Amino acid sequence: RLHQSDTVDLDDMSTSSRSLHGDQGDLAVNGDRKGVRRSRLFYWLLAVITVPLLVILLFVAIFIGWRIVDTFNEQIEIVRAYIDGAEDMFLGNTSGQWPSRMIDEISRVGRNLHLVSRFAGWVYSGALVSNGAFTRLETSADVCKAYTSGSEPCPIVDVQTCDCAWQDPWTDTCTNERPGRSRLSQKVFFEGLNEDVDQFGNRNGTSFPTVATSPQTTSFWTDITTVPGYDNTDGDGGAARPDMNTTFGRLSGLSMLSTILMPLYNYDSTETVEGSRSRGILIGFEADGMVTGYQGCNKQHSYGASFQSSPDNRAAEWNSDVCPSGKYGFDVRCTRWYADTKSSWENGNNGITITLNNNNNKNDSDNRDGGMSVSIPMVDGSSGEFVGVIKADMSLDVVNSIIDPTKFYVDKDGATLLLSTTATDPHVPDVITGWKYETIIGNTSAEEVVMGDRDVCDDIFDYNEGCERRNAFHDILRRAKDGRSSQEIFHRTSAVDGRLTTTNIAYAPVSLPTMIPFDSSDLTAGSKLVDTTPLAISSIQTDAGLRQTFTGGSKVLTSAARDALIIMLSLVIVVLLIVVVVVAEVTISVTVPVKKLLRTIKDINSLDMMQGEVPEFPDFRGGSAEVRRVQHTVERLFMLIRFATVAFFS
Repeated sequence: RLHQSDTVDLDDMSTSSRSLHGDQGDLAVNGDRKGVRRSRLFYWLLAVITVPLLVILLFVAIFIGWRIVDTFNEQIEIVRAYIDGAEDMFLGNTSGQWPSRMIDEISRVGRNLHLVSRFAGWVYSGALVSNGAFTRLETSADVCKAYTSGSEPCPIVDVQTCDCAWQDPWTDTCTNERPGRSRLSQKVFFEGLNEDVDQFGNRNGTSFPTVATSPQTTSFWTDITTVPGYDNTDGDGGAARPDMNTTFGRLSGLSMLSTILMPLYNYDSTETVEGSRSRGILIGFEADGMVTGYQGCNKQHSYGASFQSSPDNRAAEWNSDVCPSGKYGFDVRCTRWYADTKSSWENGNNGITITLNNNNNKNDSDNRDGGMSVSIPMVDGSSGEFVGVIKADMSLDVVNSIIDPTKFYVDKDGATLLLSTTATDPHVPDVITGWKYETIIGNTSAEEVVMGDRDVCDDIFDYNEGCERRNAFHDILRRAKDGRSSQEIFHRTSAVDGRLTTTNIAYAPVSLPTMIPFDSSDLTAGSKLVDTTPLAISSIQTDAGLRQTFTGGSKVLTSAARDALIIMLSLVIVVLLIVVVVVAEVTISVTVPVKKLLRTIKDINSLDMMQGEVPEFPDFRGGSAEVRRVQHTVERLFMLIRFATVAFFS
């Protein structure tokens, strides 16, 4: 016991061992952490636990990301298909709705034409008997043939009344006349050439170039007393005797028609929305080419002498017998609206014909602002003979606003077109009005607008793919002008980038209800309502333009999805880094205590207890509770054995 007392104090020994190790504990731990990579246990833990865990986490992250991207793409395709269908439906529905709106506008003008046509039939057939009175008529073309439209105005025109109260659409220049009195100055006009006429005033040819080689060498009627058919032998001052046999008979009918021509014009000026109103009514006669009617403040008829037949106005194309190329002097039969209406009648259409006013036809009484002509044939009720055309001008402002593509997306290769169905040749102008991208167009052909100078047929025997594409478009035009309604796809070479593009076209007829009298000469005979199709509306859009709405939205969605994926991947990487750090710490914290425990056991096994050697028992940081318990058990077991050994040998 004395030796024991001197040799060992269990409490001191335990304390000294711990304090000794405690001074070097941190160094030992740090050394163990540095040497942990030499431990097979560390690699076993990595191989069995850490690496599989990281692989599983990485696989889950990749799988989730892939599913998100795949699901997003699937939804994008679903939305794309839905929008494609919606855009196709929109294209078709829009083209289908435009006609109804146009019918409302054009029908107002058609109503007026029917009233004039009905009244004219009764007047010229004798169903309405004249009392002999002859209203004042205006004619000034012969007086004004030294002047041209746009230059110094003809003096007789400059002094004519244009009351601001008329709300006239032809001019912005007007005067404030005495209230309620200016209507008395309104007069219908007539303008007709008196060269090469027969005894009845009929004129079916010309002696050009003997006559009409310049405005000054033309000759127009200057007064009703000089026209064929005027007869004052009874001293009645040339009483009105309406008929279609002489120029005077035709003017007699005009005198009676003035009672309806001017009231209709005045009514429109106060009751109709600006832009859709009739801008006056004209009557052209087949027998002599005379034009008559009333158009308010529009005095273009006064400059009829300066009208010259030319390739620009195509007057010779409409009637080469009376308007050979180069001839001066206006003849109503040499206008497109007259020729188209007559052609429609010859093809069995007694209804409305609509044509674009040719802006190159100066001095032809056409609308100068690019309006369109709505016309119907005038037919002798008793003989069924074509005797002339009644037409009204109307502005294109309302029509252009209806088909305005700026209200929805149209790409640079797109267009909306209002087509005349009377122009069956695809090479001649058939576009009444329209928009090419965001520019108003007119007096051109749909072929020129859509196909341009691309995809051409160089020769009838040189048949190529471009020619095939052009012919396919011709077939679509023919179906559109036949009164059909459909939506089709064709191919063409783009004017923007020269690439072959897929183009969508939707077209629909503009069917106008028209009243056709059973017998225009019979007051008791009624009229039948028939639908005529003078117009076709078409909307043309490339696939890219049609999908532009989706493309813009798709870019936004794709950008948002890309940003979301980047954020998600960043979070996954951060989480993986955190997991790697945590797992590494866990692996190290498990490996280091086990190594220390093994080293402690080795140290104990190598001690010489007889020499009083005492092992260092390190502090265990980290690891599992089981390892710490084993360590504590080993430490207590050593102390017990050490105590027993000392006690036994002391």
